Amino acid sequence: MSQNFSLSSVIGLQFGDEGKGQLVDYLTQQHDIIVRYNGGANAGHSVRVGDRKFVLHQTPVGCISAGKIGVLGNGVALHVPSFLDELAQLKDVGVTDYQLKIAHNAHLVMPYHFIEESLRQTLAVQVGNEPIGTTAKGIGPCYADKASRDTGIRVADLYEPETLKRRLAFIVALKNNTLSSLAATIGESYTPYSVEPLFEECMAWAESLKDFATNASLYLLDQEQAGSRILFEGANASKLDIDFGDYPYVTSSNGSNLGMTAGSGFLPDSEIQRFGVIKTYTSRVGNGPFPTELFGELADEIRNKGKEFGSTTERPRRIGWLDLPSLAETVRMNRANKLVLTGLFVLAQLEEFYVCTGYENGEAILQRFEVSGDFQNAASELPVWCADLIALIESRLAPVAAICIGPNRDQLIWRR
Repeated sequence: MSQNFSLSSVIGLQFGDEGKGQLVDYLTQQHDIIVRYNGGANAGHSVRVGDRKFVLHQTPVGCISAGKIGVLGNGVALHVPSFLDELAQLKDVGVTDYQLKIAHNAHLVMPYHFIEESLRQTLAVQVGNEPIGTTAKGIGPCYADKASRDTGIRVADLYEPETLKRRLAFIVALKNNTLSSLAATIGESYTPYSVEPLFEECMAWAESLKDFATNASLYLLDQEQAGSRILFEGANASKLDIDFGDYPYVTSSNGSNLGMTAGSGFLPDSEIQRFGVIKTYTSRVGNGPFPTELFGELADEIRNKGKEFGSTTERPRRIGWLDLPSLAETVRMNRANKLVLTGLFVLAQLEEFYVCTGYENGEAILQRFEVSGDFQNAASELPVWCADLIALIESRLAPVAAICIGPNRDQLIWRR
């Protein structure tokens, strides 16, 4: 891997769960600052160090590495209680020397956002409209309130208590009106919110976050000028991007490289190495189009071998073959110049697998790969099927910089 870049980004090129956390954990060793610029508790990064496993939903993965600084950018939707729970879990396993900064203009997921999301999903089912299939973390309503302006609450607002209380009075009146009406429509009960309990909770959050809140945009710009190496990690994935994914079956933020600047307030002034992570089969959680989807025993086999159950929801993920035409779009859009392949150790346990190389009259054109050989000597020689798969991917997409042959940090093999 080239060490000449001071700026790097990591994004998933499919529907999430590609294994980004493992790569970010590895790259953290070559960077000083790790920035999360979108999403919230709806994303989960699983990382292993030795026999310890971390599932971090909001905390930047780099926080588990001593001496590194994690930044949550303004594009993040922060749920403070679960964020503080993550910090407590890290403390329980001995990780206490983390350094964190949170953008003062990041928006907060409020208690009523969960109720709003649940009621909307129930209504969708009742009227026969296919629900999006959210993670039920209040993310969509939080971003909707951000766009509405008069209903969004930011980290900075916690430190203007008089103004916050006035705004909460308006927000509570509005939410109680709309949510009680929605609940009545679907035949559910609704307990109205009161200003004072919400305000007191916000004041407790202010105390907990006071050492973290800062102008993250200026901090990153200053650190770049000082020569710090900065790594940006995208949550969710490109095919779930609010603007460029399979709308409406997407998340509510920009999970592609295109969201990096808007979600961090940082416009790079130098060349950046853009890692795109590809799982060598496909998985997705929730509803939406999936032309290479598998069903039955084969899907179950891959799902179980790959432990394909959501880090956030624990829902079984839908399974399908690798889709090169779809990936060609996301690689190009993200200008991914270094690909990292994951999931190969799952394919190695099959007798054969397929890759979609194109479509004809709406039907997938599949190329068959016969599996023979494992990764016992992968450091010096790859099995033929794996080498052939890499060659196909490079001919259609971009150079493959590394492959992952297992879940641990030391199971990334760098090719260039």
